[in-house]
Amino acid sequence: MNQSKKSFTLIELIIVVVIIGILALVAIPRYFANVAKATKSQVMANLDAVRQAQLAYYAAFGVYKSSFPINVTLDGDTIISISNPSTSSWTYATGQSSVVGCAPNWYVTASKQPGSTCQYWMCVSSGDISSSTCTP
Repeated sequence: MNQSKKSFTLIELIIVVVIIGILALVAIPRYFANVAKATKSQVMANLDAVRQAQLAYYAAFGVYKSSFPINVTLDGDTIISISNPSTSSWTYATGQSSVVGCAPNWYVTASKQPGSTCQYWMCVSSGDISSSTCTP
């Protein structure tokens, strides 16, 4: 009885491992780049939500709110209600400063935590965005 056993040779297995390694070298950096891009988009969306709340607060009361939460209630109806969107990775703040080139000088910031110099600023009045040197 002649039975032939079919199996992969060592060379074939090595070639498959090399191909998988090359694919990983291409895919992993792109994955991390996409994660960073998504993180930045989420930070920008949060900054814009706080900015919109500040504009609504200003329209209702004639001043900007310097702290969270930002609530606008007119005739018993809540028009806007936003709390601080801070997470363990990002801290958000709103305030007034001449450091950021906003006119008027109200801004919203998002700072990467802990101990990072990564920061994004959004002017409340114009929506202009600037940042420190950072990759989220």
